[in-house]
Parts: sequence; C-alpha cells; structure tokens
Amino acid sequence: MQPILTLNSRGHIMLEVFRDHLGIAAPQMRKEILRLHGNLINILESKGVKYPDLRSALVPNADRHEAAFIFDSTEIESGMYGRDVLEQVLPLLEPRTTQSVLVGDLLGDDQDLIVEILQESMILARSFAFRHSSLLYGVYINNLSSTTLSQLHEKLAAFPAYLGYIPTSFASRAKTYLSLSMANLFLKKNKTLIVGHEGDRPNDENINRVC
Repeated sequence: MQPILTLNSRGHIMLEVFRDHLGIAAPQMRKEILRLHGNLINILESKGVKYPDLRSALVPNADRHEAAFIFDSTEIESGMYGRDVLEQVLPLLEPRTTQSVLVGDLLGDDQDLIVEILQESMILARSFAFRHSSLLYGVYINNLSSTTLSQLHEKLAAFPAYLGYIPTSFASRAKTYLSLSMANLFLKKNKTLIVGHEGDRPNDENINRVC
C-alpha cells in the first residue's frame, strides 16, 4: 500500500459522520480510510495520473512558496467572478508544476480582526477601501517558485479586480484565517486539473467543473 500523503478531514465530512454518529472504532476507521485510498489510487491511474506524483501539491516544501491572491469581486461585472479570476490566474501558472488550489470568499464575523490581518500581511498591488470581507475573493496556491510568485503578482496587477497577495509559506494569523475560509478546488498536475465531482457521476467521465 502506498503511503497516504494527506487526509482531508475538514472538507470530507464522511469520516466525522463515521466517528461521531455511527460510533466506528479506530481499527475499522483505519480500514475504511485505506479502502478509500486504494480506490483513489485506482481512479487516478485510470486517468493516467500516478498518486506519488502529486506529492509536491499535497506535502509542503520548505523551498517553495504558498500565497493567497486576493480579488475585489465588485470590480468584476459577471456574477461568476470566480471563473473570471481563474481565467486570469491559470495561464500564469507553471505548466510543468504540480499544485493545490483553494478558493473562497473571505468570510468571518469579526471584520475588525480581518482588517488587522489584511493590514499586517497583505502585499498590495493597489490601494483599496475595505467595505466587507465577503466582497473579497481569494485564490490560494502552493508549490510556487519565487519567479512564479513575482510574475503572478506583477501580471495580475493589470487585472482591475486584483488587490494583492498574502504570503502563507509560514505560520501566521493570516494563514490560520484563510485555512478556515477557503475550500479545495483542484489539484494541477502539469496541464491536467484533478477536480472532485458529484457523487452520482461515474468515475470514467471527465467533466470540467472549473472553467
């Protein structure tokens, strides 16, 4: 059995349901996780993707960068602002790199705290008047080279909705907050996007649910 590189217990509620509502004991839980992991490996191989090749997207690397790129959704005419943002971001990513991408609105009740976090952490592309965090949309990308990080910041500056980025390579209040605001969207393996799909869709289909 190949080692499990990461376990998404936050975005996958089934394990929590097993533990808290069905009373599944630890040995049985381990068997279920291994079964799911085996299924995942088989599905990926059927798509021509080897699970170990995803390591750089699933395991942090001290020599690479992570960052959350922040956008003002009110500067985008379309209600599908997430799609418009990805159309700007995706062409700028290194085509031969494996990465994890998370997205989400910057939600939260304590707006004063969120303002503090943005002020202490954000590297601005342009100044902006803060109205409410829910109007801000973030794209979190890991496994970035220094060159790609700089290029993303510089080239996205031409997009009116882009405000700047938050470095998240190391622990910080900003990284903790973003981890609670953003959800997994896809893994990028070179030019292939690996995206989750609805439970009633067969695994042998290839549907683009990102763009």
